[in-house]
Amino acid sequence: MCKSDPFGVNTMTVELKLKEYILAQYGSVLKFSEQASIPYGTIASIFKRGIGNSSVVNIIKICQSLNISADELTAGRIVPKSFIGDKRFAADRSLEDVISFLKVNKSGYLLDGTALNADESAILQNAVEFAVRLIRAGRGKTE
Repeated sequence: MCKSDPFGVNTMTVELKLKEYILAQYGSVLKFSEQASIPYGTIASIFKRGIGNSSVVNIIKICQSLNISADELTAGRIVPKSFIGDKRFAADRSLEDVISFLKVNKSGYLLDGTALNADESAILQNAVEFAVRLIRAGRGKTE
C-alpha cells in the first residue's frame, strides 16, 4: 500500500496510515469495527478501495471513533482532534495524561499500577513507534 513519489521515495497511503493508527489504538481492525459499529468488511473495503471511495457517513463514524479530524483525514493526514488549535497546549496536556497513568519500573511498564504483559508492551511500543513516524513525517523526514 505504499506508493512512490516522482523521486522514487516510498510514501504511506492515507489508508495504510489509518490502518496503522487503528491497530495502534485498538490492537486489531476487528475490535475497532465492533467498537465503531461499522462492519469489518466495510473497513476492509475502505483500505482496499480508498478513503475517497467510501461514504461520508462511514468516514465520519471512523473519525469520531478515533477522535481524529475528518478534514485532515481527507487531506491524507491522521491528526487527533486535540491537536487542532493550540498544538503546544494539547501536546503538553497529552504528555501529562500519559505520565499520570503509565509508569516504568525495572521490570517493565506499569499501567494503573499493573505490569503490562508482553502483548500489551508490544502494543505500547508499536504506538510509540507510530507516533515517532507521524512526527517525522510532519517534519518532512522519511525513515
